[in-house]
Order: sequence, then structure tokens, then C-alpha cells
Amino acid sequence: IMTRLWPLFLMVLPFALLLYGLQKPVGRKEVYTVPSVFLILLAGFFLLFSLQIVRVSFRQFMIVWWPISFIFLGIVLIVTTILFRSDDSYQDYSINESYDDRIIDN
Repeated sequence: IMTRLWPLFLMVLPFALLLYGLQKPVGRKEVYTVPSVFLILLAGFFLLFSLQIVRVSFRQFMIVWWPISFIFLGIVLIVTTILFRSDDSYQDYSINESYDDRIIDN
């Protein structure tokens, strides 16, 4: 039975990281929540094949659907960038201020 439930063990650490990220009072929560949600979803995906809910083997599935995984990963990166973009990262510098002055000031 342990050979079929191994993806559940992959969910333990990301779930703990997700809880930590959600309860963190200050700072960038997405640093903890986005990777943990991704790892939980990945473990759930492996669990589908491990419990044979999906009747196709993982190898056959990846041979056919591997391009979709890159498209999905790209969409996830775009969405997380849009959702968690902080407005503080864009500072308003005057036009007369040179690039070197900005580096020295920071």
C-alpha cells in the first residue's frame, strides 16, 4: 500500500509551508504559498497515476501531453507575476536623474 500512496508524503512538507506562508504576518507571502501550492498540485497529479485513477501510464501520458505542461507552467508564471506584483517595485525617478545617481542613492 505504501508503494501507491507515496505522493501523499510529498504533500506533507508543502502543506506545512503553505500554512506557514498564510499565517506569516509581514513580508512576501507568495514566496511560500506559490511553491507550496505548486508542489501540492504536483503530488496530487502523481497520486492520480499512483492510485490508477487515470488509466493511462504516466510515461504514455507525458509522451502525448508534454507540450501542455510547458504551456501550463508559462500560464502559472504569468498569473503569479500579475497577482503578486508589488507596486513598490516601480519607483518614480525623475527624468533628469541619471542611472548612476540611482545606483549610488540605493
